[in-house]
Amino acid sequence: MILEGGPYGCYDEYIVAVEGYGSGFGGVTIDNNAIGETLTVTVTDPSTGNSCWGTISVEDKIPPTIECRDVVIMCGAQLPDVPAPAIVGYQEQIQTGLNDLLELNTLEYTFDYSYLPTTPALDVDVRIQIDDHTWLPDVKIEVEAPDGTTTDVFDITGCAGQEFPINCRFDDDGAVITQCVDLDGDENLRLMPLLFPGNSTPSLFNLNGLNASGTWTVRIADIAGGDDGHVREVGLYILVNLPQVDPADNCGEVDLTYTDTESGDPCEGLVVTRHWIATDESGNTAECDQNITVTPLVLDSIVCPPAYVGSCGDSSDPDNTGWPTVNGNEITDEDNVCNIFVGYWDKPLNDCGNGEKIVRTWTVLDWCTQTTLECVQVIKLSDDEAPELTCPEDFEVGTDFWYCYANVSVPKPDVFDVCGSAYTLSLTSSAGIVVNFGNNYVINQLPLGDHVVIWHVTDECGNHSSCSFTISVVDDVVPVANCDEHTIVSLTNDGPYGITLVPAHVFDDGSYDNCGPVEFRVRRMDSCIDFDWTTEGACIDDVPGGIPPVNSRDRGTVHRPCVPFACCDVGAGPIMVELEVTDLAGNRNYCMVEATVQDKISPFVECPPDIIVSCDFWFNVEEGTFVDADGNANGNLDEDPLSPIFGNMYDAFAYNDDESVRQDIIINDPGNEDYNQPLLGYRRMGR
Repeated sequence: MILEGGPYGCYDEYIVAVEGYGSGFGGVTIDNNAIGETLTVTVTDPSTGNSCWGTISVEDKIPPTIECRDVVIMCGAQLPDVPAPAIVGYQEQIQTGLNDLLELNTLEYTFDYSYLPTTPALDVDVRIQIDDHTWLPDVKIEVEAPDGTTTDVFDITGCAGQEFPINCRFDDDGAVITQCVDLDGDENLRLMPLLFPGNSTPSLFNLNGLNASGTWTVRIADIAGGDDGHVREVGLYILVNLPQVDPADNCGEVDLTYTDTESGDPCEGLVVTRHWIATDESGNTAECDQNITVTPLVLDSIVCPPAYVGSCGDSSDPDNTGWPTVNGNEITDEDNVCNIFVGYWDKPLNDCGNGEKIVRTWTVLDWCTQTTLECVQVIKLSDDEAPELTCPEDFEVGTDFWYCYANVSVPKPDVFDVCGSAYTLSLTSSAGIVVNFGNNYVINQLPLGDHVVIWHVTDECGNHSSCSFTISVVDDVVPVANCDEHTIVSLTNDGPYGITLVPAHVFDDGSYDNCGPVEFRVRRMDSCIDFDWTTEGACIDDVPGGIPPVNSRDRGTVHRPCVPFACCDVGAGPIMVELEVTDLAGNRNYCMVEATVQDKISPFVECPPDIIVSCDFWFNVEEGTFVDADGNANGNLDEDPLSPIFGNMYDAFAYNDDESVRQDIIINDPGNEDYNQPLLGYRRMGR
């Protein structure tokens, strides 16, 4: 197509070069990317080197491909949106509402599958419903394919003498029949064909692989009289597998449009002719017509909504409880489907709580036949949910002032019932006594500890729920502290400086607690004790120590099992003592006591040993009672005229038992032959 003139040799021996697409012997392949371009082409004779060139304009003149498939749909179904939709699965055609007398007749029922393109039938099933027939051996059923191939479906010798209805779907993969009554089921019962003399035989496979397109015939014959019989329903199921075929173009995408025209009577079968146009990117077009046959609905295909069980508060509107359907499509009072119109009326019935019971009667009208169908739907919107309880948070209460338990007024829970039904509350507790006062609940005598309390609620329909929380009873009541108003403390000589320890319970005058025994500790409010005699305190130890050496534990101004008193308290007037009373829960209370310290112990005096002197030893003996010369009460008998000779008595307490105050007593009695002279002795100390 490039070279002109001639003659030329074999074209395949010339080298062809196309601009942008390379070169090769005999020619070069170009693709749709070159459409609309003008390309330079060079042809070279490799044997001589001679060449010539020219230009080509690339155009797409090939139209796209398109295939249309006729389809049959029930009115109300969605029209196909592609020219050759997939046809996959069983193609079902059922003739219902029949009342054809079978006796001595041969009845033929045709099924038009000519809308299918040529395609093999992968499986064939037959739907049959016959009743009022009393002699099955004279019934013959066969199926004829469009090419004339015929196969028997039913031909037996038994099941005679009484009515044995046939109501099933004959299927090679169905069940084996063992009794005549097995034939009576419904459209979902699948049975294997029965052939002479009455054996279950998969005979329909003879039709597999035949062309499914065309008119199929189901033939039912009765060859003997006197047994009546009526044909009620006949159908055919043909399994095909036709994938969707989309328009295509060799050079790119295809734009698809269509226009519709309608013809025929909607009550007979409306035909929508959809004219499809496929246009490629170069403007080439291809067209085809698709006939969509819309068959009218029949009342027998109407499925009424099933009973609806919901909860109170749910809507009883059919949008919620369901509309009648046909082929899965809802028929509403605002969107009636084709020739079918619906309406309903309700009869309400009483129910417990705020639930509802509704008997809904549906009326369905076939506008084409002017016939109606009624069905009843039961709607129950029950109060089947228990009220929701929200219990109070866990909380803590204290015991009664006089008793070791609590009387608790229990707060009520929050109650929500979705149906708004009346309800009854009750209360249980793991301890104590639950008492109901009108609309209030009290738990009496709730002992110490944690206790689980449960609120229960029951509504008018008997729905029950509960929630629980914990009440903790604690002893938060301080003990009752009773003290002696006045206490006399007499010092002892058990410790230094007259330290006397008085146990705390000495100051108690009947302290008590509502929940058990109490413990005591005591302290002084102020103190004159200024020496180190203990580390941790009275009645804990008597070992000097602590930081600083003299601290509140020595003075007795912190609570301890005992309180100390000393000689410095004698004559100091009432000393305020605080008694601490503690119960088992650690609650504390206090009371005050006035303590008066007295010294009731006589002094202890140890006289020096006897001294024997000679008659030559002179001393002035005076009778009388001798006291301190200065009246300082330090125990030194300063006025005793013999003290310089025989020694003096010192108060050991006043000198803190300091042995260094002792002095030697030296008596020089030369005339005393009983003792070596001079005689050495010691002054005595006493208390």
